[in-house]
Amino acid sequence: MLYWQLALAGVATGSIAALSGLGLVLTYRATGIFNFAHGAVAMFVAYLLWQTNIGWGWPLALSGIVAILIAGPVIGIVLERVVFRPLEVRRASTSEKLVATLGVFVVLVGLAQTIWGPVHKTDTPNLFPQTVVNFTSQLYMGANQLAEFVIVIVSAAALLAMFRYTHLGTRIRAVVDRRQLADLTGVNANRVAAIAWALGCGFAGLSGALLAPQLELDPFRLTLLVIDTFAVAVVARLTSLPLAVLSGIVLGVVSSELTSWNPPAPFDSLRPNLLVLTLLVALLIYRSLNERDEDAPSARGLVASGVGRERSLPARLRFLIPAALVATLVPFGLSGQDLSSAGEVVSLAVVLLSITAVTGFTGNITLGQAGFAGLGALASIHLHNTGLLFLPRMPVIAAMLVSSLLVGIVGAFAGYSALRRRGLFLGLTTLAIGLFVYRFMFENPYFLTNLDVSRPNLFGFSLDSDRAFYWFALVCLGVVLIGVDRMRRGKLGRKLAAMRDSEIGAKSIGLDLRAYKLLVFSASAAIAAFGGALLAQETRGFSPTSIGPIAFDPFHSLFWFTAVIVAGASYLSGAVVAAVLFVALDLVLGQGGSTLVIGVLALFMSRFPLGIVGTLMEAVQGGRAPEWLQNAYAATHRPPAAAFPDEPPLRPTEFATKVLQEVAK
Repeated sequence: MLYWQLALAGVATGSIAALSGLGLVLTYRATGIFNFAHGAVAMFVAYLLWQTNIGWGWPLALSGIVAILIAGPVIGIVLERVVFRPLEVRRASTSEKLVATLGVFVVLVGLAQTIWGPVHKTDTPNLFPQTVVNFTSQLYMGANQLAEFVIVIVSAAALLAMFRYTHLGTRIRAVVDRRQLADLTGVNANRVAAIAWALGCGFAGLSGALLAPQLELDPFRLTLLVIDTFAVAVVARLTSLPLAVLSGIVLGVVSSELTSWNPPAPFDSLRPNLLVLTLLVALLIYRSLNERDEDAPSARGLVASGVGRERSLPARLRFLIPAALVATLVPFGLSGQDLSSAGEVVSLAVVLLSITAVTGFTGNITLGQAGFAGLGALASIHLHNTGLLFLPRMPVIAAMLVSSLLVGIVGAFAGYSALRRRGLFLGLTTLAIGLFVYRFMFENPYFLTNLDVSRPNLFGFSLDSDRAFYWFALVCLGVVLIGVDRMRRGKLGRKLAAMRDSEIGAKSIGLDLRAYKLLVFSASAAIAAFGGALLAQETRGFSPTSIGPIAFDPFHSLFWFTAVIVAGASYLSGAVVAAVLFVALDLVLGQGGSTLVIGVLALFMSRFPLGIVGTLMEAVQGGRAPEWLQNAYAATHRPPAAAFPDEPPLRPTEFATKVLQEVAK
């Protein structure tokens, strides 16, 4: 009888997951956009429900109407009108739309942190009464749980009826198939998209309001729990509403049944994380999944075209030497927390360079770098303290290098997932890998023992002081910069650029994309792992969920990726600028300041698609910058000599004569 009771409890939990999945599937079916901000919308609506009911004392019914039935759909309409309609008008790529959803995600999380702070809310109201419905003497169900099940069934039936039997459903299918053609036939595609976004965000808000009473409400926990429900949408292949409902309920029942299973450590993490495991497995099994504009360049609109271009070393040194000199002298003017923050910037820049190596050079999306950075930090600590697997204890620097190699092997797994993935589904896969690492390792006490962090000794000199460690991290950043710079130049850089611009074209000229993708993802994971070890030593501890710019949870994977895109993913200096923004904005504006500002900038990436650094470069090159900056840019960006001299244009009579001569031959 216990199994039946657990199944009833699982039906309620699965119903909420199914509601979230319905919102995701509906938005994707109607607009072709996967809403990565779905969890953030759910969290924000749950906060609005708490604010109106508990904070302001409104009646629960009025609070529910305002938060779920009004605020949720209004958020969807505003997003469609302000963010996504301009992208549709200029036919933006899938990657650009993905970054826009990440911008919305970061903005909402930053707003929640700014408005409500990091303090957990434990008194979130329940929408339905907590009475018990008895089916038999031993089987019972809460009235709120029964209501959740009824809501998901009614919602799914209504959506199916809408798609099959109404003009709106027909228009949605027409817009999805050919938006421009639908416009020509009189269908208001913008209105259809706005309705879809309103419904999708409405379902997100409802799922957030139902989940919030089951846990403490804060800007991260509820958002992460809703992200887990991505598994429901992926199992449904982002197209089938009935399958989304069925998979949500089945996964909820199985998760509930697993609570009676007591596996040994570390496998006890399987019980509460079935959705994460399902998401990763489904993405690996469904090899045919891909975005709709799969033939388009995967990074169109996000990265520049300068990858692979050679420039003379003396010209580059005119910028590099002053920059290195300034960075070296920074510790003499700082102390205390300011010096620690400067060290965080340098260490974080190493991690962010791993994103540049993947997205900037190949155009592939990677959303799991915090997981690789955390793995590097954790492995280096264990290697130094106790040894790891078959490897003995070793000095700190050796442990950092060996852990980077080990994580690089793990990164090849992400590269394998990228062999037939681009854009949206590659981003989902890498996010799922990061979620898996976070849930099964970083939240598992089995792996979190003996985590005393030591700073290295080099040639007998201790690097324990903040100033000495800053210089050590700066040297490491310089070495990584040189290594990543060599990746983008010469023959390898040209091959990566060909892969980025057109994978089909690269295959047609005989490039082995499999080998290059595995190489790039493996190298990126190794760089992130090395940077993660530096971060752990800078903060003198390993805390995957610490508050601030330095953490290894999935949120920071999304935050870091968005920051690099905003700064300029195609430029090595973009990673450094992103690190400065991420740390400095929190210091100046307070906790959450970096996420809010970077998220707002990401929303307007269509205005400066090459990021802050790329836009500045274009301004200098186009003569819209100070003269001294134009001269410096010209000195360091001399184009290579043309292979063939330009010929003067022919006059019409000369052109006609030449054509006749060619025909006569």
